[in-house]
Amino acid sequence: MANRFVTPDGMPFLTDYYSNGILLVSPELEGRAREICGPQAKIAPEQNPDGSSFAANPVWGLRYMVIGGGSVGFQKKQWAIADASLLRECAKIVYITRPTVIRAELDNPLIARIVPYVDFSVGWGDARCIIFSNPA
Repeated sequence: MANRFVTPDGMPFLTDYYSNGILLVSPELEGRAREICGPQAKIAPEQNPDGSSFAANPVWGLRYMVIGGGSVGFQKKQWAIADASLLRECAKIVYITRPTVIRAELDNPLIARIVPYVDFSVGWGDARCIIFSNPA
């Protein structure tokens, strides 16, 4: 599906779901994603450490991320695969409060209370680097 995407100037949209892929899953599918990807995404297709019938990660190094967010996140059976390097390029961070350090004055000069604070939101301007499933 991604091989058919083109850029605005008509050139092929280059994605790499194999070496830079990340599996995005709903909280209900986290166990299945852990089973597919394995610890530290190092299960290879030839390995089957627990003897289960589901062998292993079809792409060595494929990682996963759980996308929750209550009622606005992924639903029970939704999943997607994304090119992690392109996600970084397409993401936009909007700071409500820039990263800052709040220092509280205390009675004792030998004790310091330092609190880091940031308030931001993240959004994507281009979703072509994500291929969504159709859970129906």
